[in-house]
Amino acid sequence: MTLIQLGLIGIDWFLKRFIQIDLEFVDYPGRPYGSLVSAFLLALAYFFLVASNWANQNFGLLTPEQIVYNLRQPMEGVDSNFISSFITGPLLGSLVLLVVLAVALVYLRRFAITCQLKKPLFKK
Repeated sequence: MTLIQLGLIGIDWFLKRFIQIDLEFVDYPGRPYGSLVSAFLLALAYFFLVASNWANQNFGLLTPEQIVYNLRQPMEGVDSNFISSFITGPLLGSLVLLVVLAVALVYLRRFAITCQLKKPLFKK
């Protein structure tokens, strides 16, 4: 079982036991393109946020002219720690987030949750 299934089973048990709500999970298979695009956009936003934080920590506050000047310079003699810290930091983190979000959003979009109360929540 995946963690998502265990979470849904736990929520279902809690609602049946304490709140007296019966949940029904209806499977809606379909094309997950919208969920994949959403996962990609969220991971891209996370990448830009973490990459800008990484650049600020490693290089300080740079002006646009300094960035353009550094981009035009050759990469010879660059310390490999910068490249490896970027790969293991922002790049790897956003790729992991992309995979987790894509799996979660594609899996969760397949279910519609309908509920019915067994008894009223509030007594008159």
